[in-house]
Amino acid sequence: MVKQSGLKLHVSPDAERWLQGRASTLGFGGIGKAMVSLYLAAKVAYAKGEISITAQHLDAVENLAMGAEDSERIAEIAAESSGMRRVV
Repeated sequence: MVKQSGLKLHVSPDAERWLQGRASTLGFGGIGKAMVSLYLAAKVAYAKGEISITAQHLDAVENLAMGAEDSERIAEIAAESSGMRRVV
């Protein structure tokens, strides 16, 4: 996903883990939400003049898009989910 996006910014290892967790969480938009978060985090990092996208950037845009409470709930589900089962 990261390689195909054609980003000019570096994606840190913690951001890659964040994206993998979100992309593999079924039932909550998975890969689509991960891609949107990556795109928005890249814009935030670029606007700040930073050369890397981090998990902090991704958390920040998810909080803005979903609200902190829903964002925390999805983060918990992503942490618990193996990606092999549907999370309800």
